[in-house]
Amino acid sequence: MPKKKDDSAVDEALYGARRKVIAALPDIVTKLIDKAKEGSYQHARFLLDFAGEGPADESGADANDDSLAALLMKELKEPS
Repeated sequence: MPKKKDDSAVDEALYGARRKVIAALPDIVTKLIDKAKEGSYQHARFLLDFAGEGPADESGADANDDSLAALLMKELKEPS
């Protein structure tokens, strides 16, 4: 099925957004680390999930399969 004209505009916008996120990742991660060091459990948990170091759940599957970090990484790796 051919793409609609609107689809290419959306694809272009998503590509641009991904590029901006990727470019900002070093600063974002640094700030997340700072917050985790200040004692923020949520920031620490996100970082562990992001790094693939989150705990496994009781079923043996990785706890980060459905995490925000996993979804972000999937989107950054797999452009639409």
